Amino acid sequence: KLQFLYLIASRARPSEKKMASPAQQTRPLRILCLPGFRTSGRIMKAQLAGFLPQPGFEIQYDTVDSTYPASGPPDETIRKFFPNMEYFEWWCADENKHYVGYERTLDRIGEMLAEANPPYDGVLGFSQGAVLAGMLARLSTATGELHDPRFHGKLRFAVMIAGFVPRDERIARQLFNDELPAVDLPSLHIWGAEDQLAMACSKLTTKFASDKQVIHLHTGNHLIPRLSKKEVETHTRVKNFFQQFVQ
Repeated sequence: KLQFLYLIASRARPSEKKMASPAQQTRPLRILCLPGFRTSGRIMKAQLAGFLPQPGFEIQYDTVDSTYPASGPPDETIRKFFPNMEYFEWWCADENKHYVGYERTLDRIGEMLAEANPPYDGVLGFSQGAVLAGMLARLSTATGELHDPRFHGKLRFAVMIAGFVPRDERIARQLFNDELPAVDLPSLHIWGAEDQLAMACSKLTTKFASDKQVIHLHTGNHLIPRLSKKEVETHTRVKNFFQQFVQ
């Protein structure tokens, strides 16, 4: 059983906001879920099964396949637990770490957001999907030269599990350079203490508004954790993050 630890306490204080009770909820909290590298929407659905059990309100996780068929084999753990399946990826990095095909992925996500009825409340990504979620969070709040009507104002929050700043330096400079203000969107960042990408996950949090973020570190590695109700403090904090957006 994973034991969860606080890393940084949220200063957004969502519990001080007026929250809808389960009886008052008019529709499910709708979240667009973005799978990790060389997995699938079906796999992510299974990975999310124990993520936030019994929150006390309805959450609709819409898991989708990534844009492209996998250009190579998935991780050994994925092959072991999800054999003989189709695998997908949001883009493929070339020898220069350039994200080949990410523009088409953004086009596709833009279409999903435009066609969503009811609209998506937020986005949740894991690993490569969390990198994409971070990009979408920036674009949903960006002004000036980065303003993009496909994404602006389309998200109320972003959840990044094992997410990091894009390794494609062109995208990183465009969306996350130090001259830009912090991403002004409520965000939830989760990663494992044993994850080889832990430092990169931590760096991503510095690109988001500190007074609107919640950060949790679990004792596992590169995975979507199970937030047991027995871990009362952690379960409550993550639940409260989502509950502030319930309508």
